Amino acid sequence: MLDDIASSEIDGSLAKLKNSLSKPDLLILDDLGIGTISDGAAEFLLSVVDRRMRSTSLLITSQWPTEAWHEFFPDPTVADAILDRVVHAAHRVSISGESMRKQQGKKRLNKSS
Repeated sequence: MLDDIASSEIDGSLAKLKNSLSKPDLLILDDLGIGTISDGAAEFLLSVVDRRMRSTSLLITSQWPTEAWHEFFPDPTVADAILDRVVHAAHRVSISGESMRKQQGKKRLNKSS
């Protein structure tokens, strides 16, 4: 999604992207915190979250605990606004343990030996 935001800023189709992200019953943001989030992308995300918060669902995955999410956003005020809308209305599921990719890699190595 962040790549889509950057290219939409360039070609002027940001409003169209915002509308398309507001429509699905479920929007999935996968791996929040993996890449950097620009000021523009953070403000865009805030507007999408704000549109969706009362009528549709949002699923966010991250390798970071929610307590660390604030650090991903360049502007603390925008971070507060996004996290206030997302975290306080959320059903959190925390998963711990060994990485599934690591487990699958071990299985593949064992099969090939």
